[in-house]
Amino acid sequence: MIYAGVARIGLRAAYVRSLKEKRSIVLSLKTKVQHQFKVAVAEVEDLNQHQSIVVAVAAVSNERQRVEETLHHILDYIQDNFDVEIVREEINIEQF
Repeated sequence: MIYAGVARIGLRAAYVRSLKEKRSIVLSLKTKVQHQFKVAVAEVEDLNQHQSIVVAVAAVSNERQRVEETLHHILDYIQDNFDVEIVREEINIEQF
């Protein structure tokens, strides 16, 4: 079996005053999460709203529990390592 999980994570960075500043945060977040967890990360919504960040994170494994744990660890990692507030999270896991 193959399990693919996607987490859609909405973040708020109240202190951000420009898109340039937001892009810097998004690039840092993407790079660090990809390196730490070996997953795919993309900014997917609110591209032109400077205090709102929405990213999608995708993980694949042959074990459902591994995908779930990885996505939850990523949420914890973002909360602990970035000056952002998680305002919404949505996790979907599919079996193939």
